[in-house]
Amino acid sequence: MNKSKYVTRSLASAAVAGSLLVLTACSDRSENAMERSAENASDSVAAAYEDSKDAVARAADRTADAFEDGWDNVKDATWSDRDSFRTTVSRMADSIDDRIDDLGDKAGDSANAAMERLEAARADLGRSIDRLGDSTEAGWDDAKASVADAWQRVKDAYRDVTRNVTS
Repeated sequence: MNKSKYVTRSLASAAVAGSLLVLTACSDRSENAMERSAENASDSVAAAYEDSKDAVARAADRTADAFEDGWDNVKDATWSDRDSFRTTVSRMADSIDDRIDDLGDKAGDSANAAMERLEAARADLGRSIDRLGDSTEAGWDDAKASVADAWQRVKDAYRDVTRNVTS
């Protein structure tokens, strides 16, 4: 073999080896960069999850306050206030529906049973509100107590769902 062919082959081999080294180094850097990107993405997802849990918890607190404030404003309604009471409680229940829908969107499979209890409690509240229209003056306190009990079950079920969503 002549010397120039040997030098050419040696240079070519060195170039190939150097290229492989560079590619390997780049590949290692790319893998490291991909690992860092995956870790960053994982951290971002975890942070977003924690943020959403915190947001759900804050919304649950506001909703619990709304449950209390709303009921406190109407709990002493008398028979003569029945139409206003029924309208107000119906509006309160309707506003809870939006919050239930939002919560249902955030609740995963682990909260299905709690969501079913919440939806059943909300349906019961609706029936109790409907029965207000049929109540007599003598039965007013019982009808109102039925709404109060149903309202409490909705509150309790709502809190159960938020515990499942935020835990």
